[in-house]
Amino acid sequence: MQQPLLHTIKKNKSYMATSIHINLTNNLFQQHNINVNDILQATANNDDGTLHLSLCERKSPKKTRALRSITLNPSNITQLQSGSNIEIATQLSPPSKQNRKMLIIINPVSGKKKGVHLWQKRCLPIMQAANIECIEIITTGTAHATKIIQELSSIEIASYDGIVAVGGDGILFEVVEGFMQRDDWLDQIKKVPLAIVPAGSGNGLALSLLYRKKETRDVESMAYLIARGEVSPMDLCSVDSASNKTFSFLSTEWALASDIDITSEKYRCCGDLRFTCRGIELVFCDGCVRKYTGTLHYLPIEDAESLEVSEGKSSTTDVETGNSKESSAVVNTTDVAAQTSSLHDLRTLLPPIHEPISDAHRANGWKTLQGNDWQYFIAMQTTHQAADMYGAPGSELNDGTIVLCFGKNVSCAPCTMTSWLCNMEDGKHLSMEACQTLKVKAFRLEAEGGIIAVDGERTPLEPTQVECHQGMIRILS
Repeated sequence: MQQPLLHTIKKNKSYMATSIHINLTNNLFQQHNINVNDILQATANNDDGTLHLSLCERKSPKKTRALRSITLNPSNITQLQSGSNIEIATQLSPPSKQNRKMLIIINPVSGKKKGVHLWQKRCLPIMQAANIECIEIITTGTAHATKIIQELSSIEIASYDGIVAVGGDGILFEVVEGFMQRDDWLDQIKKVPLAIVPAGSGNGLALSLLYRKKETRDVESMAYLIARGEVSPMDLCSVDSASNKTFSFLSTEWALASDIDITSEKYRCCGDLRFTCRGIELVFCDGCVRKYTGTLHYLPIEDAESLEVSEGKSSTTDVETGNSKESSAVVNTTDVAAQTSSLHDLRTLLPPIHEPISDAHRANGWKTLQGNDWQYFIAMQTTHQAADMYGAPGSELNDGTIVLCFGKNVSCAPCTMTSWLCNMEDGKHLSMEACQTLKVKAFRLEAEGGIIAVDGERTPLEPTQVECHQGMIRILS
């Protein structure tokens, strides 16, 4: 029995179907163990009529993806009943996937300082198999990636089909910061999709992207997703305090959450285990879990004041454009670019930081929590914060919301918080009585002590507010 390749492609939603109707014989593809989803590049040879396929495939669910090449001869092409190897190559590798070029920015000191090796030995061959030209730059210090992006001309940006950050979340933060420091940031950040290859300690965004696509946690899987070229819109948050304006695509932390993150630097050599080591040390060696004083103002999403665990659901509609997935919720920058100098100018929900959250705001849905019994607080925009922190199972890339996860006045704190931290590995902490969750559009945190961290970086200890901007950037995923 024959199954239309067109149907397979539409079901996978990775390629835009053309008007060519190609039928494949199941036995033929089974004979060569070909999965259409694994094909990176298809090339027709006009001289001998062969069809060359480059694949990046997984032999079993837990195996790392590996490259393989297949050449189908003219007799095989006849079995495909397409009539032309060129037609098949065009179907599997449309023009939008050919002759691509990407800028690769590598942080050589992220995590265990293996970024260059991971990229060149394990990722680059996959990109080459997809016929992607890679322009590599190795950073030489803090903010080097920011300077690179800031100094690119608009013509240079337009020449790239993607900008790939190799390292931890911090290197991608620097890349986005480079766009934010440009006068034309709002236009340019929409023109080229970004990507990240996990070579750091936390790798929260990369892990979230891999989880979303049900891929294994390795750099080969991320390189495969990047090479496939599927683009998704992603939220970006504006973050500001009295002395600091920044942005966030990952998280805002306070109390025990930020204590673990920021003070675990001494265990950086342990990779993602640094967070576990420091968490145990803080919970047990200090004899108790410290309590913090602060006030939280938040604007909950309608009819959703507790986190609903959902997998694979989206509150926005994906539409196919070429072989990339866009969202109908992506911000239209044409009308606002002229009068917008920063991301913070796009805020609509928060007042200026020096103005209080007033009764008028509360009348419009704002709520307040306060006390001197806060013990844990994290606001997440991704499902994962690190390999052992599946903190927000209900978080989505492009839903315009932030997931708040916190604990107040936790009884038997050392034991409970240890259980909490252990359960975060698979998201079971959400079912604990001590764990409270909210899904919000914006919030303001007025902390009277402790550390505030945004995307893993320490920020000033002063009232800090965050608003989510839906679909602000594009990510290869």
